[in-house]
Amino acid sequence: ALGKTPEMLSDFAKFDRPALLHLGYKALAQYAEENDGYPTPGDLAAVQAVLDVAKSIDSDKIIASPKEERIVKFLAAGAKSVLSPMCAALGGIVGQEVLKACSGKFSPISGFFYIDADECLPDDLLASDEVAPTNTSRYDSQVAVFGKEMQQKILDLRYFIIGAGAIGCEMLKNWSLMGVGCGQNGHVYVTDMDRIEKSNLSRQFLFRNTDINEFKSSTAAKAA
Repeated sequence: ALGKTPEMLSDFAKFDRPALLHLGYKALAQYAEENDGYPTPGDLAAVQAVLDVAKSIDSDKIIASPKEERIVKFLAAGAKSVLSPMCAALGGIVGQEVLKACSGKFSPISGFFYIDADECLPDDLLASDEVAPTNTSRYDSQVAVFGKEMQQKILDLRYFIIGAGAIGCEMLKNWSLMGVGCGQNGHVYVTDMDRIEKSNLSRQFLFRNTDINEFKSSTAAKAA
């Protein structure tokens, strides 16, 4: 299955990205098979090994500059990470595909479909001690990708969110998993003068039957 090159685009500003990511995943799969798992965050030798594998199977010469090498390196460096915003985005796409399959009205995604946000990443790989996992923190995956310094900035953010309905619940869930405002100097303020109704329970997943008639803001904040 990995032999088929993807044709669908998720970002029209990155026409060459699907083929590059497909090559990177093929290299990761080969590395994982040979080394019994993906690279550990901070293992620069393993990252280089994945890049070497990618170059060895790159018959189309997709990796033509340091720009492409950077993408493959970051893909390898964060291969063990699970980022909640990316899970949320992919979860929405999977849900959409399920509805397509159930209804039979729309064409499903055919083949591989890649999404990336490399513009969020640092320019270069971070030092090993900056991304090393503690194995005790729920934020280890984010640290592996963005580093400890950036994670601390996220923890210390002070945000104000207006509305705790369907979008607000999703935002609060993601922020909670990311640690937004969860640090000693951080805080998240939530406001919503609306009260929870039974009809809200189907799409505002932070609420339960026992929360009906309670304020959305305080209930959502407590659940998050």
